[in-house]
Amino acid sequence: GVIFNSVRYIGSDGSHVKTGVTCSGRYFSAIAFGMADTFREMDLSASYDILFSPGINVFRGNEELQLEIKAVRENISCPDEYYFARYLHFTGAPPVGTGFVPPPGQLSDITPETATDSFPDALFIVYGRETFMRLIRYSSYRGRKVSVSYGSEGEAGEGSLRILVCPRSGPGKNSGRIIVCDSPDYSDYDYDIYAGREDVTFLEGHSGEGTVRFERELVGSVYKKLPVLSALGGDWREYIRYLGTVCGFPVNVFLLRICLDILSELDIINYVIDSNTLEVEFLKVDRTVDLDSSATLRKISGAFVKEEDDGSKR
Repeated sequence: GVIFNSVRYIGSDGSHVKTGVTCSGRYFSAIAFGMADTFREMDLSASYDILFSPGINVFRGNEELQLEIKAVRENISCPDEYYFARYLHFTGAPPVGTGFVPPPGQLSDITPETATDSFPDALFIVYGRETFMRLIRYSSYRGRKVSVSYGSEGEAGEGSLRILVCPRSGPGKNSGRIIVCDSPDYSDYDYDIYAGREDVTFLEGHSGEGTVRFERELVGSVYKKLPVLSALGGDWREYIRYLGTVCGFPVNVFLLRICLDILSELDIINYVIDSNTLEVEFLKVDRTVDLDSSATLRKISGAFVKEEDDGSKR
Protein backbone atom coordinates (compact mmCIF):
# COMPACT_ATOMS: atom_id res chain seq x y z
CA GLY A 1 0.00 0.00 0.00
CA VAL A 2 2.82 2.44 -0.71
CA ILE A 3 2.69 5.76 -2.56
CA PHE A 4 5.70 6.83 -4.64
CA ASN A 5 7.05 10.36 -4.15
CA SER A 6 9.48 12.46 -6.25
CA VAL A 7 10.32 9.82 -8.85
CA ARG A 8 13.59 10.56 -10.66
CA TYR A 9 15.23 8.57 -13.46
CA ILE A 10 18.97 8.30 -12.92
CA GLY A 11 22.03 6.67 -14.44
CA SER A 12 23.79 7.43 -17.71
CA ASP A 13 20.89 5.95 -19.68
CA GLY A 14 18.10 6.82 -17.21
CA SER A 15 17.34 3.16 -16.59
CA HIS A 16 17.34 3.37 -12.77
CA VAL A 17 14.82 5.01 -10.45
CA LYS A 18 15.41 7.08 -7.34
CA THR A 19 12.23 7.66 -5.37
CA GLY A 20 10.62 7.92 -1.98
CA VAL A 21 7.84 5.70 -0.71
CA THR A 22 5.22 6.57 1.88
CA CYS A 23 3.46 3.80 3.77
CA SER A 24 1.05 4.33 6.68
CA GLY A 25 2.35 7.86 7.15
CA ARG A 26 6.05 6.88 7.18
CA TYR A 27 8.52 7.95 4.49
CA PHE A 28 11.45 5.91 3.17
CA SER A 29 14.11 6.55 0.55
CA ALA A 30 14.18 3.92 -2.19
CA ILE A 31 16.00 2.94 -5.35
CA ALA A 32 15.04 0.56 -8.16
CA PHE A 33 17.79 -0.60 -10.50
CA GLY A 34 16.83 -1.21 -14.13
CA MET A 35 13.14 -0.54 -13.49
CA ALA A 36 12.69 2.80 -15.27
CA ASP A 37 10.45 1.32 -17.98
CA THR A 38 8.24 -0.23 -15.30
CA PHE A 39 7.82 3.09 -13.50
CA ARG A 40 7.13 5.02 -16.72
CA GLU A 41 4.14 2.76 -17.37
CA MET A 42 2.73 3.13 -13.85
CA ASP A 43 0.04 5.50 -12.61
CA LEU A 44 2.11 7.19 -9.91
CA SER A 45 -1.00 8.61 -8.24
CA ALA A 46 -2.10 5.07 -7.32
CA SER A 47 -0.86 2.87 -4.47
CA TYR A 48 1.28 -0.22 -4.99
CA ASP A 49 2.74 -3.21 -3.18
CA ILE A 50 6.53 -3.53 -3.29
CA LEU A 51 9.08 -6.24 -2.66
CA PHE A 52 12.36 -4.80 -1.38
CA SER A 53 15.64 -5.39 0.39
CA PRO A 54 16.60 -2.88 3.12
CA GLY A 55 20.06 -1.36 3.05
CA ILE A 56 22.13 1.60 4.18
CA ASN A 57 22.89 4.38 1.70
CA VAL A 58 25.91 6.57 2.47
CA PHE A 59 26.04 9.99 0.77
CA ARG A 60 28.54 12.68 1.73
CA GLY A 61 29.12 10.99 5.07
CA ASN A 62 25.44 10.75 5.92
CA GLU A 63 23.78 7.36 6.36
CA GLU A 64 20.12 6.62 5.71
CA LEU A 65 17.94 3.57 5.41
CA GLN A 66 17.25 2.86 1.74
CA LEU A 67 14.88 0.30 0.25
CA GLU A 68 16.12 -1.46 -2.87
CA ILE A 69 12.94 -2.24 -4.77
CA LYS A 70 12.91 -5.65 -6.45
CA ALA A 71 9.34 -5.81 -7.76
CA VAL A 72 6.20 -3.68 -7.92
CA ARG A 73 2.58 -4.82 -8.17
CA GLU A 74 -0.74 -3.03 -8.01
CA ASN A 75 -1.87 -2.75 -4.41
CA ILE A 76 -4.49 -5.23 -3.29
CA SER A 77 -6.13 -3.68 -0.26
CA CYS A 78 -8.23 -5.46 2.34
CA PRO A 79 -11.95 -4.91 1.58
CA ASP A 80 -14.22 -3.32 4.16
CA GLU A 81 -16.39 -6.45 4.02
CA TYR A 82 -13.62 -8.31 5.82
CA TYR A 83 -13.73 -5.93 8.79
CA PHE A 84 -17.54 -6.09 8.99
CA ALA A 85 -17.37 -9.91 8.97
CA ARG A 86 -14.69 -9.83 11.64
CA TYR A 87 -16.81 -7.52 13.79
CA LEU A 88 -19.89 -9.74 13.51
CA HIS A 89 -17.81 -12.80 14.38
CA PHE A 90 -16.29 -11.05 17.40
CA THR A 91 -19.64 -9.85 18.75
CA GLY A 92 -21.23 -13.28 18.31
CA ALA A 93 -18.32 -15.41 19.49
CA PRO A 94 -18.49 -17.14 22.89
CA PRO A 95 -15.94 -16.35 25.62
CA VAL A 96 -12.48 -17.85 25.35
CA GLY A 97 -12.36 -21.37 26.75
CA THR A 98 -15.80 -22.53 25.58
CA GLY A 99 -14.98 -23.45 22.00
CA PHE A 100 -13.71 -26.39 19.96
CA VAL A 101 -10.16 -27.77 20.21
CA PRO A 102 -8.92 -29.46 17.00
CA PRO A 103 -7.95 -33.14 17.36
CA PRO A 104 -4.21 -33.78 16.75
CA GLY A 105 -5.04 -35.98 13.78
CA GLN A 106 -6.64 -33.02 11.98
CA LEU A 107 -3.64 -30.69 12.36
CA SER A 108 -1.17 -29.90 9.56
CA ASP A 109 1.98 -27.75 9.47
CA ILE A 110 1.83 -26.77 5.78
CA THR A 111 1.46 -23.14 4.79
CA PRO A 112 -1.82 -21.69 3.48
CA GLU A 113 -0.19 -21.09 0.10
CA THR A 114 0.98 -24.69 -0.17
CA ALA A 115 -2.50 -25.84 0.81
CA THR A 116 -4.11 -23.91 -2.06
CA ASP A 117 -1.81 -25.70 -4.50
CA SER A 118 -2.23 -29.12 -2.90
CA PHE A 119 -6.01 -28.90 -2.42
CA PRO A 120 -7.32 -26.57 -5.17
CA ASP A 121 -10.93 -27.70 -4.71
CA ALA A 122 -11.07 -27.22 -0.92
CA LEU A 123 -12.97 -24.51 0.95
CA PHE A 124 -10.48 -22.28 2.78
CA ILE A 125 -11.62 -20.66 6.04
CA VAL A 126 -9.73 -17.62 7.36
CA TYR A 127 -10.08 -15.35 10.38
CA GLY A 128 -7.04 -13.04 10.40
CA ARG A 129 -6.48 -10.25 7.90
CA GLU A 130 -2.87 -11.28 7.30
CA THR A 131 -3.81 -14.81 6.29
CA PHE A 132 -6.72 -13.54 4.19
CA MET A 133 -4.50 -11.17 2.24
CA ARG A 134 -1.82 -13.83 1.83
CA LEU A 135 -4.32 -16.03 0.02
CA ILE A 136 -5.64 -13.14 -2.07
CA ARG A 137 -2.17 -12.01 -3.15
CA TYR A 138 -0.89 -15.53 -3.77
CA SER A 139 -3.91 -16.31 -5.93
CA SER A 140 -3.30 -13.11 -7.90
CA TYR A 141 0.34 -14.15 -8.38
CA ARG A 142 -0.81 -17.58 -9.60
CA GLY A 143 -3.40 -16.03 -11.90
CA ARG A 144 -6.27 -17.77 -10.13
CA LYS A 145 -9.71 -16.31 -9.56
CA VAL A 146 -11.03 -16.05 -6.01
CA SER A 147 -14.57 -16.39 -4.70
CA VAL A 148 -14.91 -14.83 -1.25
CA SER A 149 -17.89 -15.13 1.06
CA TYR A 150 -18.29 -13.51 4.46
CA GLY A 151 -19.94 -15.13 7.46
CA SER A 152 -21.59 -17.97 5.54
CA GLU A 153 -20.67 -19.98 2.48
CA GLY A 154 -21.79 -18.46 -0.82
CA GLU A 155 -21.75 -19.31 -4.49
CA ALA A 156 -18.34 -19.81 -6.09
CA GLY A 157 -17.16 -19.47 -9.66
CA GLU A 158 -15.97 -22.61 -11.39
CA GLY A 159 -12.28 -23.25 -10.81
CA SER A 160 -11.90 -20.37 -8.35
CA LEU A 161 -10.32 -20.53 -4.92
CA ARG A 162 -13.15 -20.62 -2.38
CA ILE A 163 -12.55 -18.51 0.73
CA LEU A 164 -14.94 -18.19 3.68
CA VAL A 165 -14.12 -15.32 6.05
CA CYS A 166 -15.01 -15.45 9.77
CA PRO A 167 -17.81 -18.02 9.52
CA ARG A 168 -20.86 -17.67 11.74
CA SER A 169 -22.49 -20.79 10.33
CA GLY A 170 -20.97 -24.07 9.28
CA PRO A 171 -20.17 -25.01 5.67
CA GLY A 172 -22.57 -27.47 4.10
CA LYS A 173 -21.90 -31.19 4.04
CA ASN A 174 -21.26 -30.93 0.29
CA SER A 175 -18.53 -28.30 0.66
CA GLY A 176 -15.79 -30.90 0.19
CA ARG A 177 -12.49 -30.72 2.03
CA ILE A 178 -12.25 -27.78 4.43
CA ILE A 179 -8.94 -26.09 5.29
CA VAL A 180 -8.99 -23.78 8.33
CA CYS A 181 -5.98 -21.57 7.68
CA ASP A 182 -5.67 -19.76 11.02
CA SER A 183 -7.29 -19.48 14.42
CA PRO A 184 -9.78 -16.83 15.59
CA ASP A 185 -8.14 -13.84 17.24
CA TYR A 186 -10.66 -13.14 19.98
CA SER A 187 -12.19 -16.52 20.75
CA ASP A 188 -11.75 -20.26 20.40
CA TYR A 189 -12.82 -22.21 17.33
CA ASP A 190 -16.60 -22.30 17.04
CA TYR A 191 -17.90 -25.53 18.54
CA ASP A 192 -21.11 -25.49 16.50
CA ILE A 193 -19.12 -25.30 13.26
CA TYR A 194 -16.29 -27.80 13.74
CA ALA A 195 -17.33 -30.35 16.37
CA GLY A 196 -17.83 -33.84 14.93
CA ARG A 197 -16.57 -32.98 11.44
CA GLU A 198 -13.80 -35.17 10.04
CA ASP A 199 -13.53 -33.31 6.73
CA VAL A 200 -11.66 -30.38 8.30
CA THR A 201 -7.89 -29.80 8.41
CA PHE A 202 -6.50 -27.10 10.71
CA LEU A 203 -3.21 -25.43 9.77
CA GLU A 204 -0.92 -25.02 12.78
CA GLY A 205 1.11 -21.94 13.59
CA HIS A 206 -0.99 -19.50 11.59
CA SER A 207 -2.89 -16.96 13.64
CA GLY A 208 -4.19 -13.54 12.71
CA GLU A 209 -3.55 -12.27 16.23
CA GLY A 210 -2.35 -8.69 16.28
CA THR A 211 -3.23 -7.95 12.65
CA VAL A 212 -6.08 -5.79 13.91
CA ARG A 213 -4.71 -4.81 17.28
CA PHE A 214 -6.95 -2.85 19.60
CA GLU A 215 -5.53 0.01 21.67
CA ARG A 216 -7.85 1.33 24.38
CA GLU A 217 -6.52 4.86 23.82
CA LEU A 218 -8.35 4.75 20.49
CA VAL A 219 -11.68 5.01 22.33
CA GLY A 220 -10.80 8.50 23.56
CA SER A 221 -9.56 9.57 20.13
CA VAL A 222 -12.75 8.37 18.45
CA TYR A 223 -14.90 10.25 20.96
CA LYS A 224 -12.91 13.49 20.82
CA LYS A 225 -12.87 13.55 17.02
CA LEU A 226 -16.51 12.58 16.42
CA PRO A 227 -17.50 16.25 15.78
CA VAL A 228 -15.33 16.08 12.63
CA LEU A 229 -17.77 13.50 11.26
CA SER A 230 -20.40 16.14 10.42
CA ALA A 231 -17.89 18.08 8.34
CA LEU A 232 -17.23 14.88 6.40
CA GLY A 233 -20.90 14.39 5.64
CA GLY A 234 -21.09 11.34 7.88
CA ASP A 235 -18.71 9.42 5.60
CA TRP A 236 -17.15 6.88 7.99
CA ARG A 237 -14.43 5.93 5.48
CA GLU A 238 -13.16 9.51 5.39
CA TYR A 239 -13.48 9.68 9.18
CA ILE A 240 -11.35 6.51 9.50
CA ARG A 241 -8.68 7.99 7.25
CA TYR A 242 -8.70 11.13 9.37
CA LEU A 243 -8.37 9.08 12.57
CA GLY A 244 -5.37 7.27 11.08
CA THR A 245 -3.52 10.57 10.67
CA VAL A 246 -4.37 11.63 14.23
CA CYS A 247 -3.59 8.32 15.95
CA GLY A 248 -0.46 7.49 14.00
CA PHE A 249 -1.50 3.90 13.27
CA PRO A 250 -3.96 2.31 10.82
CA VAL A 251 -7.62 2.39 11.81
CA ASN A 252 -10.38 0.33 10.19
CA VAL A 253 -14.12 -0.13 10.51
CA PHE A 254 -13.71 -3.10 12.88
CA LEU A 255 -11.80 -0.95 15.38
CA LEU A 256 -14.21 1.93 14.86
CA ARG A 257 -17.22 -0.30 15.59
CA ILE A 258 -15.58 -1.63 18.77
CA CYS A 259 -14.99 1.92 20.01
CA LEU A 260 -18.52 2.99 19.12
CA ASP A 261 -19.94 -0.03 20.95
CA ILE A 262 -17.93 0.83 24.05
CA LEU A 263 -19.13 4.44 24.00
CA SER A 264 -22.70 3.26 23.42
CA GLU A 265 -22.57 0.76 26.32
CA LEU A 266 -21.43 3.57 28.60
CA ASP A 267 -24.42 5.72 27.50
CA ILE A 268 -22.17 8.35 25.99
CA ILE A 269 -23.50 8.10 22.43
CA ASN A 270 -26.06 6.36 20.26
CA TYR A 271 -25.02 5.48 16.74
CA VAL A 272 -26.28 4.02 13.49
CA ILE A 273 -23.90 2.86 10.75
CA ASP A 274 -24.59 1.51 7.28
CA SER A 275 -22.50 0.80 4.20
CA ASN A 276 -21.83 4.49 3.59
CA THR A 277 -22.62 6.72 6.55
CA LEU A 278 -22.30 6.93 10.31
CA GLU A 279 -24.83 8.89 12.39
CA VAL A 280 -24.00 9.72 16.02
CA GLU A 281 -26.15 11.18 18.77
CA PHE A 282 -24.30 12.60 21.77
CA LEU A 283 -25.94 11.87 25.11
CA LYS A 284 -25.74 13.99 28.25
CA VAL A 285 -23.07 12.66 30.59
CA ASP A 286 -23.33 13.89 34.20
CA ARG A 287 -21.24 11.24 35.92
CA THR A 288 -17.74 9.82 35.98
CA VAL A 289 -17.36 7.18 33.25
CA ASP A 290 -15.49 3.96 33.95
CA LEU A 291 -14.32 2.45 30.66
CA ASP A 292 -13.76 -0.93 32.28
CA SER A 293 -17.48 -1.26 32.94
CA SER A 294 -17.94 -1.86 29.20
CA ALA A 295 -18.46 -5.56 28.42
CA THR A 296 -17.05 -5.02 24.92
CA LEU A 297 -13.86 -3.47 26.29
CA ARG A 298 -13.41 -6.30 28.78
CA LYS A 299 -13.96 -8.89 26.06
CA ILE A 300 -11.52 -7.47 23.54
CA SER A 301 -8.91 -6.52 26.14
CA GLY A 302 -9.07 -10.01 27.64
CA ALA A 303 -8.20 -11.49 24.26
CA PHE A 304 -4.68 -10.11 24.64
CA VAL A 305 -3.92 -11.40 28.14
CA LYS A 306 -1.26 -14.06 27.62
CA GLU A 307 -0.16 -16.56 30.21
CA GLU A 308 3.57 -17.19 30.41
CA ASP A 309 5.23 -20.53 31.25
CA ASP A 310 5.72 -19.42 34.85
CA GLY A 311 2.03 -18.66 35.25
CA SER A 312 2.41 -14.88 35.05
CA LYS A 313 0.33 -12.85 32.62
CA ARG A 314 1.14 -10.06 30.23
